[in-house]
Amino acid sequence: MLLSGEAFGLPTSMPWGVPLFGTIRHPTQIYFALTALISLGILVWLARRSLPTGTLAIAYVGD
Repeated sequence: MLLSGEAFGLPTSMPWGVPLFGTIRHPTQIYFALTALISLGILVWLARRSLPTGTLAIAYVGD
């Protein structure tokens, strides 16, 4: 999906920008993937703790 150009970010001058459509853009797909991995790590960490019933579901869905 990163190279397909389906979800491109705003133009940027940051060194991790991705050349797309003739300009350097934010790699929003990478940002999304990192956020998902961090969220998964938090959920796994919470799942290993002794929590009241439903706490993990609320953490996953949000408030």
